[in-house]
Amino acid sequence: TDDSGALQGLKGRGVAGEELANVHRVQPFGFHSNAPKQSHGIALALHGHRDLVVALGLESPEHRPKNRELRSTAIYHAHG
Repeated sequence: TDDSGALQGLKGRGVAGEELANVHRVQPFGFHSNAPKQSHGIALALHGHRDLVVALGLESPEHRPKNRELRSTAIYHAHG
């Protein structure tokens, strides 16, 4: 993750091990996070261009809270 610019950028692996770079991570206004390495998300190539990719969401299977009640919300980080 490169969190130093106007947009948060990611590097990652796509389909069949494809290396992706300069992927814009889309986040909602008023909330910011920087997910740990090995997190999972969805990358979408805009207009079919493999060099114009955005990432939606990122989740760490190791760190996410589990067995939450329906309709609940949790704010957490890599340490709890």
